Amino acid sequence: MEDVELSHLIEILNQEVELLERLHGVLVSQQEALVAGDVEGITTSIEQQIDILNRIGTIEERRKQLVEAYASIDEDSSIKIDQMIEIAPDYLASRLKRIRSSLKEVIEAIGKVNAQNGMLINQSLAYIDNTIKMIAGEDDSSKVYTPNGELTCSTGQIAINRTI
Repeated sequence: MEDVELSHLIEILNQEVELLERLHGVLVSQQEALVAGDVEGITTSIEQQIDILNRIGTIEERRKQLVEAYASIDEDSSIKIDQMIEIAPDYLASRLKRIRSSLKEVIEAIGKVNAQNGMLINQSLAYIDNTIKMIAGEDDSSKVYTPNGELTCSTGQIAINRTI
């Protein structure tokens, strides 16, 4: 891979890192919206995520095409950043090392925030499910035993079509 092609690839990787960092920021703001119960904020963050992911997909396609063009010349179908670092001149190798480090950090950060957001969403769904059960009289805590030992429900049984 020539220095010009490698420089172009480095620029594409930089754009990908920048978009991943923006995605991380959006996920953090989504977490704040989840905690606050801000439905508008959640909707906005989802729209932003979709936009960023589409941009990442476009950049990823350009990156794959560039790497595939190089791989077809070199007959190696899966070149990795580590391999590029080995063959790159020092000034480009140092940039690639920084990019590799940045990619690892931002992907780990996205994974953590994503897991936390998933937990918050599951907690909210469980709360909603329990609330619906309680309203419908399906909640065991609202059941009462009568003096003759029969089980009654103080709220009665309400038919609700509940899908989560």
